[in-house]
Amino acid sequence: MGDEIVVWELDRETVRVRIAADRTTTGFQFLPDGRLLVVSQGHARIFRADKVSHQWPVPVGFQTKWCVSDDARTLTVA
Repeated sequence: MGDEIVVWELDRETVRVRIAADRTTTGFQFLPDGRLLVVSQGHARIFRADKVSHQWPVPVGFQTKWCVSDDARTLTVA
């Protein structure tokens, strides 16, 4: 069983979104338009609310460095 990324609506103290994650999730980042990028070992996913809008394979493993450009159009993996 994995973990979850939980987005809270603090002013209402309610859970807005729950996204399944697992031990291979290396990180996540909110994009300027409110979408959520989740990077896991072997793939990246972009969520709008709790639905995946984009998913693609990326060469990411444990402790792989990655970053997103300021305009959120480029994911760089090193």
